[in-house]
Amino acid sequence: MDWCCFEVELDRYGGDEIDIHEIEEHTIKDIKCLEPGMKVYKRGRTTGETSGNANNCILQTWEDQTVTTEIAVIPTETREFGRRGDSGSLVVTEVNRELYRVGMLIAVSQTGVLGIVTPLQIILDDVQAKTGEIITITKPFR
Repeated sequence: MDWCCFEVELDRYGGDEIDIHEIEEHTIKDIKCLEPGMKVYKRGRTTGETSGNANNCILQTWEDQTVTTEIAVIPTETREFGRRGDSGSLVVTEVNRELYRVGMLIAVSQTGVLGIVTPLQIILDDVQAKTGEIITITKPFR
């Protein structure tokens, strides 16, 4: 799995918020597991806000024999969930009018119809396994 760690200066940090037009509360509360059928949202650099529903898992084996698990997301209100330039977008879901982190958009199909999302917990587990550090997501401070 490919990831990086970096530090952000607090005066450049926008907070744990994402503007989703369908949802009043924009502060992200915590992490949830990405599940089949779950409605998800993302705001990408190229396509802006899109939504979709999580579909079945796609398993990929890389040259080093590491197996990764990604989830296909099918768009709900647009013809595409994302395009080039949207990779790295945080994917969130809404439960009881609150937003939760569920994954990261890592790729899209050639047509953009399918978004490929890595569940956030899998990324955090990999970081912890490779660094030996316990990974925690802090609560919003804004």
